[in-house]
Amino acid sequence: MKNTNKVFGIIIALAAVIGFSFAACGDSGGGGNDNGGNNNDNGKTVLSIVIAGFPTKTTYVVGDRLDTSGLVVKAFYSDGTNQDVTGYTTNFDSSTAGIKTVTVSYGGKTATTTFTVTVYAKGASGTFNSIYDFEVWLTAQPDNTAASPHTAKLNVSSLGGSFLTAGSVGYIIQANANKYLSLDLSGCSITSIGGGSSYDSPFQGCSNLTGVIIPNSVTSIGQQAFSGTSLTNVNIPNSVTSIGIMAFQGCSSLTSVNIPNSVTSIGIGAFVSCSSLTSVNIPNSVTSIGSSTFAGCTSLTSVNIPNKVTTIEERTFSGCTSLPSVTIPASVTSIGKEAFRDCTSLTSVTFQGVISSSGFNESAFSGSGILRDKYLDANGGPGTYVRAKGGSVWSKQ
Repeated sequence: MKNTNKVFGIIIALAAVIGFSFAACGDSGGGGNDNGGNNNDNGKTVLSIVIAGFPTKTTYVVGDRLDTSGLVVKAFYSDGTNQDVTGYTTNFDSSTAGIKTVTVSYGGKTATTTFTVTVYAKGASGTFNSIYDFEVWLTAQPDNTAASPHTAKLNVSSLGGSFLTAGSVGYIIQANANKYLSLDLSGCSITSIGGGSSYDSPFQGCSNLTGVIIPNSVTSIGQQAFSGTSLTNVNIPNSVTSIGIMAFQGCSSLTSVNIPNSVTSIGIGAFVSCSSLTSVNIPNSVTSIGSSTFAGCTSLTSVNIPNKVTTIEERTFSGCTSLPSVTIPASVTSIGKEAFRDCTSLTSVTFQGVISSSGFNESAFSGSGILRDKYLDANGGPGTYVRAKGGSVWSKQ
């Protein structure tokens, strides 16, 4: 019986010790204590607080919680000491969109300094002065369709590298592949979009990019700059002088493109396989059209070749199956291999000048009848030649 009482007494003693320990520890509120008064856990009076470091994240969308990374709050006490604290409160509110001023309070004191954050509505357009803010916004947007793209304007000095570069604009767009986007770059102080290789391409393969506004500061559109995107139309500003190799390759949704008089050269395959492109006006400033430039543009029904072009390169219009007629200006002295191969709807070709037999490749109009022989015979030369659609016999009008 004595042993039983002794055990019972030990249990009571242990319970008392455990209870005391829990009471002493309490809940520190995550490492800090905002008790609504002027005393901290040690009984010292909080005289003031300051924001000693501002948060890294400044862009949010409706419903986000405040990210305190980088935020440092320092408290100053009545005994002359100070320390960083974490039990502070803020008035951060992301229930509505807008620019919000955030205040910080601790120990009954509010910091005299504040910071601002921008809260964007989901699905709304936005203007961004940094690529990081653009990424935060786009990542939070809902999935959508190409018919109703999100819209964003960038005011940055660089696109951050190619589509392969983590953190670049193109990389971010590809990472959010189910979010279709129309991008306004008019506020960007850039002089080129893309460079001399596909590795410089900023938007290559961004199949969810449906629109773009190119700034007037841009002088060149580089290799594969927009290849594989879902652009529906492109307005190239007068500042651009060159369009690079395969710059718009495979833009199958592109229906129209404006090429200004400032452009003097169009690179190899610049618009190859733009299957929805219906017409193109090549300005008189262009002296060089690269091979395969419009190859595979199966919806192309109208094209203007300027009178400064001397050579129509190989496969330039190959596979343009909807092109009904074309005029070859007098400036052209040679037509390359398969230049108009398989242009099955081509029924009228006008030659305004003389092309020698050596300058007229035998396969230039392959799949469209034997036009070369008719042009080079005794009654050939400059003039308009016609044939029945699908026929192989050409006659001079």
